Amino acid sequence: MPIKCTMLQMSRFRVWLFLYATRIIEFVNGCFVVGFSLVFILDILLGQSKLYAMGSYSSFKNADGLLWVAFLILGILQFAAMTFYSTRSNKASGLVLIISSTIWAIVAATFFSSRGGVITTGAITYGIWSLVTLMAGYEILSINKKIESVLSKGA
Repeated sequence: MPIKCTMLQMSRFRVWLFLYATRIIEFVNGCFVVGFSLVFILDILLGQSKLYAMGSYSSFKNADGLLWVAFLILGILQFAAMTFYSTRSNKASGLVLIISSTIWAIVAATFFSSRGGVITTGAITYGIWSLVTLMAGYEILSINKKIESVLSKGA
């Protein structure tokens, strides 16, 4: 299949998938980001380090506590951006989704590497979520760009 046809099919799939679903993806991503980061922050604050003793999470011990706080802030930004309805908040939400996508890809790779290359459910789940958040973020930014174009022509 030629590249142009492949790109057209991917674009149709993206539009079909996210026609009405971007808001729920924003919400779920915010929940996942806040929940995932809070688990690590609480583990650090309580000084337990029991989480890192679990095989799949052993590779996460290299992450600094400030990284988890930054990830938590990213989740809060996701919630804040999705609560407003404006082109500016849509841009912010799309960017947060794309940044989250990168972090989820790193999380998936960490789960994959922590087991010596054995594929686990963590790697698959976070890998799929990384792709979904990337496509949703791109969709929000694309739609927002079209809205801004229409608004600037009407002004």
